[in-house]
Amino acid sequence: MTDALLTSVKLDLSDHDALVAFMQQCEVDIVCNTAGVLDDFKPIGETSEADFADILQTNLNAVFTITKHLIQQNRPTRVC
Repeated sequence: MTDALLTSVKLDLSDHDALVAFMQQCEVDIVCNTAGVLDDFKPIGETSEADFADILQTNLNAVFTITKHLIQQNRPTRVC
């Protein structure tokens, strides 16, 4: 979605390399972390390490990667 004041981007946050490539080429003024994934609400004993790693990649690691790249680019950021 694009207009004079806003551009939104759809991006697979579980793809670290794509996320890094995007952050290196874009100009960001505001970051709103609205992404998140959940498991099937299985008991932890039934949750695989791979499933848990996928959840962390989207819900935690992607936010870290975005913020890190913005700081490295010396861009002021607001994260909400």
